[in-house]
Amino acid sequence: MSEQNTFESSANESPNANTASDSVRLAQSDITGSKLNLLEIAQATRPAPVPDQNTHMSRVAQEIQTRFDETRTKFNQEVDSQGKLLGRPLDGVKNFFGTTNGSNTINARFDQEKLKVERLQVLAKEGNLEEFRKTYLALTGMELERPNNEKIQRRLLIEPVVNDYEKSQRNMVNTVALAVPFALTGLRGAQFVMKGESMLARGLTAIGNNVPASMLHDGAIVAAGNTALKAIDGRYSDPYYDAATGFVTGALWAPAQRASTRMTEGWIDKFGTTYGVKTINPGKLTTTFDVNNKGLGMYMTESYLRHGSSWSLYGMYEPIAREATDLAFKKVDSHSLSRVATNSYYGFTSGLFFGQTYGMTYTPALNKVFNPLYNHFK
Repeated sequence: MSEQNTFESSANESPNANTASDSVRLAQSDITGSKLNLLEIAQATRPAPVPDQNTHMSRVAQEIQTRFDETRTKFNQEVDSQGKLLGRPLDGVKNFFGTTNGSNTINARFDQEKLKVERLQVLAKEGNLEEFRKTYLALTGMELERPNNEKIQRRLLIEPVVNDYEKSQRNMVNTVALAVPFALTGLRGAQFVMKGESMLARGLTAIGNNVPASMLHDGAIVAAGNTALKAIDGRYSDPYYDAATGFVTGALWAPAQRASTRMTEGWIDKFGTTYGVKTINPGKLTTTFDVNNKGLGMYMTESYLRHGSSWSLYGMYEPIAREATDLAFKKVDSHSLSRVATNSYYGFTSGLFFGQTYGMTYTPALNKVFNPLYNHFK
């Protein structure tokens, strides 16, 4: 009986013993696996060794070389993409006068910077840290950082020059594309038109003597001309925006012209008769004033009152409408009062100078050259 009990007891304890043995093996396996996982994690998270100074210089020199090549390629593509009607001729004008944002000047700058980039490569190979730092500073405007494993976003001093070229080209193309058709709006108030008897002359005269009609006339001409010129040029064409900008630019001229004419008429009526100055076509939008042979002072006064005041007034409020147009077409991220104020101030001062200069040359030319010619051949 005891032997049977002993056998049964041994038989009953055998599964427990096996279970315990399996648990021990599993625990050992988990511990071993944990050690391996921790080792893998430690190896994976261990920071990479910081490169030595020479390795760091070589890496920086290569990054600068790549950045320089990309920047020069971008500039060459920008120059090549300029339109033949406006962009390239305007760039040629800048090159002729040797301006800092002309392509020739910028290419010369690239040649100078290329020598520095090549020198940076040589200094890296030589391990000349002191000269490497100086050359790097001359290329980037920043001090060389210590060796590290971080990815540095590097910039070259010539990169803003490339951006300024694109910006200057865009502004000049926009200006010329607006100015050419804008000049055509003056036909409605030209002397030979106002004195003409043809149906076309009478129609333009009628338009030129009415502010709303002049606004529609000028807006349509400048919108069509601006859109067409930029479409032919191609580089900065944006038809809907060009049409809207052209219409705003043209339509706002007539109110300024009428305001200055009224002011000049008032001054002439009060003071001009003393000097023998008389008004031609009084009360009209395109009123002119006979200051022929009245002296330099009268030419200057009439030029300021009629031309300087109209251009300065136009230059002051036109940027406000242009800002609204740019905002509507998402050409700017947000409305900026400071930008509008700056543009209005610039428009006022430049308009005053241009109007005064224009009047001082236009009025004598009109009275001394164009009117006599017209009277001779009519």
